[in-house]
Amino acid sequence: MAGKGRSVSTLNRLIFLAILIPLAVIVVGYFLSNNSPFKTVTAPAPIMVGQIIKQYKMETAEVASSTIVEGQTSSILPFSKDTLSYQVVVTMTAGIDMSNIKDSDIIASGTKVTIKLPPPTVLRVEHSGKVISTNSEILSAFSKNPNLQDLTEQEGQKRVVQTILEQGKLMKDARQYAEDNLRNLFLQAGFTEVQFIESDDNVTPTPQDTSPPR
Repeated sequence: MAGKGRSVSTLNRLIFLAILIPLAVIVVGYFLSNNSPFKTVTAPAPIMVGQIIKQYKMETAEVASSTIVEGQTSSILPFSKDTLSYQVVVTMTAGIDMSNIKDSDIIASGTKVTIKLPPPTVLRVEHSGKVISTNSEILSAFSKNPNLQDLTEQEGQKRVVQTILEQGKLMKDARQYAEDNLRNLFLQAGFTEVQFIESDDNVTPTPQDTSPPR
């Protein structure tokens, strides 16, 4: 009988532990979950993130295009034309100048952040080119302009830049890629929802020409 009593007691303890252990796991899990009233949810620090992103210009899109333009000089004399064909290659880089973002443009509410993003602008223009052909008539010495190549190159650059801006794809891509990059940055900082609105400011910095010297 004593052996049977000990067997029943052991069985009861096993049953008690089988009930207690899952219950303890459930209770501990609740207190560690986000729903626990004892758990403090720490909101991200938008100002710190704002200080980080204001340190640089975010270059997010680039496009290259080329054209061939013809320059010509002549005088009242016959057979005095001097003609130059020049190929211009322009690479434009656009993005967001983060220095234009103010602390008030970043509004956080819990884990949601709203960012007033300035419009994309041209940040850098690079150009190169080469002479395709020249044609100088017999009396072209009377009409030659030593600046013909420079003037032709400038006209070609102007045409390419205008065409790229009119197409609009560069600025559209720059805006989209900037939003994607910033969204990832804020999500990594602890936010769960990132919303963008466009700023009314139309800041257009002078593009930096970084073309190689001739």
